[in-house]
Amino acid sequence: MTGERKGLLARRRSGRDSDRGTPLRGHGGLVVAAVLALTVVVGVVAFLIGRGVSTPAQQAARARPPSASVLTAPVVLTHARTTVVLRGTLTDGGAITVGVPGDLSGDLAVVTAVATSAGASVNDGSLIAGVAGRPVFVLRGRIPAYSAMSYGTSGVEVNELQAALEAAGLGIGSDTAGTYGAGTATAVAYLYERYGYAPVTAPGPVSGSRTKHKTKPVQYATVPLGEVMFTPSLPVTVVSVAHLGQTIASGKPLATLGSGQFTFQTNTDVNTASLLKIGATGRATSDLSNGSFAIRLIAKRPGSAPDGGPGAKLTFTPKNSAAAATFVGQNMALHVSTGQAGGLQWVVPVSAVVTDASGASSVTVLHGSRQQSVPVHAGLAFAGHEVVRPTDGGLKAGDQVVIGLGGSG
Repeated sequence: MTGERKGLLARRRSGRDSDRGTPLRGHGGLVVAAVLALTVVVGVVAFLIGRGVSTPAQQAARARPPSASVLTAPVVLTHARTTVVLRGTLTDGGAITVGVPGDLSGDLAVVTAVATSAGASVNDGSLIAGVAGRPVFVLRGRIPAYSAMSYGTSGVEVNELQAALEAAGLGIGSDTAGTYGAGTATAVAYLYERYGYAPVTAPGPVSGSRTKHKTKPVQYATVPLGEVMFTPSLPVTVVSVAHLGQTIASGKPLATLGSGQFTFQTNTDVNTASLLKIGATGRATSDLSNGSFAIRLIAKRPGSAPDGGPGAKLTFTPKNSAAAATFVGQNMALHVSTGQAGGLQWVVPVSAVVTDASGASSVTVLHGSRQQSVPVHAGLAFAGHEVVRPTDGGLKAGDQVVIGLGGSG
């Protein structure tokens, strides 16, 4: 074979080999592309499923509300200090009225002098006021003066008069106790003159022989009815007194003296009363003048609440009677602090206290997954919390009380 023929055969063989290789490379590229496309599609589907494509069952499960969880707060044993506001009228259990002199000889009972004022303290021999020019004194004595006293008078009121004069620093000399003699008359005269009044006098016994030359009887100071006022205890505080120039109507007092037995009586509900212990302190405030004075709780007894339900009757007394005397008869606001005499008290959030239709209150204590209802007396709410008193125990420090329900997610 010639060289030309060999070259032609070689070129033909090479061409056939080249034609066979071309289809193989084309089919392999299509397969790879298909695999890649399928991978992308699967990835996209998986992504879409992960992003929210879900079955109806999954969608329903997601639409259901989250499971409720119990919200709790700790029970705290602490000194719960807050203020209870009550109302009461200040009364005087033994107030003494001072009248006008009994014999004014037809003159009007016009106040001609005022020697004291409301809130002032008076003692043995103090002048209260003058009426139609006649004085009215206050002296210590349990039995009211029931008659005029003069030389020769005897009895229990004379005994009281003598003791009161001596307490005022006016001696009765050698007079017998209970008998109005010269020494008692002299002491009475000094009492009147001390305040610028002339005593009413009356003659004593006639001295000398029974002849035409009789000795003129000596004039002795007397105590006309109503010019001396006996009061069981002194000193006392003046509650009220008439003003200068006032005409005292028949039966009306010239002045009122306090016995010092000032009290407030007020009713409240059982829960509030449970917060107030004997000895609790506070202040009584006047709505009229804004004046105030310190008070103390001295008694607590069963009673009715203002709404007619079970309650307690509380008795308060002023710490200083003199400071309270001018407020007798006024209805006042009583601001009383709790806690200082009651020791530690249980405190829970207000939302933890549940009251049923009968008015009974309770809190629910959570013990793990178990809930226990604990009956309590609910007290006053303050700063989002409430003081409670378990009726039969059931609370201890650190307990968790249920305050509501919450959701998760």
